[in-house]
Amino acid sequence: MIWPCSWQTTGRAMPAAWPGPWRSCSRSRKPGVASFLDTLGWVYYRRGEYQRAAEVLERAQASEESTPQRQFHLGMTYLKLGRIEEARPLLTAAANAAQPFVGIEVARKALGSL
Repeated sequence: MIWPCSWQTTGRAMPAAWPGPWRSCSRSRKPGVASFLDTLGWVYYRRGEYQRAAEVLERAQASEESTPQRQFHLGMTYLKLGRIEEARPLLTAAANAAQPFVGIEVARKALGSL
C-alpha cells in the first residue's frame, strides 16, 4: 500500500478516492504537526479544493516555524483563490529561499506573473 503522503514526493497521480483516508488520518494523527498539515493541505490543493487547502495550510503555517515549501504551498493556494496580496509575500519568501526545494522554480514563475 502507498500512503497518501507519498504522492507529494513521487509525483504520481492521486486516486480520486483518497479524501476519505486523509480525513481519517487527520483525526487519528496529531493534527497540529505542521509537516502533516502541510501535506494534507497540498493534497487538497492538488485536488482543486482550494478553500479547504487554505484552511489546513494556514494551520500548518501558524503551528511551527515557517519553511519555504510551506510558504510556497500557501502562496499558490492563495493565488488560486484570487488572494494575490496575501500570496505575494509568501511566494517572494519561497522564491528567495537559500536552499532549493521542490517547487522553487514554480514559485519563481508564479511570482514573475504577478
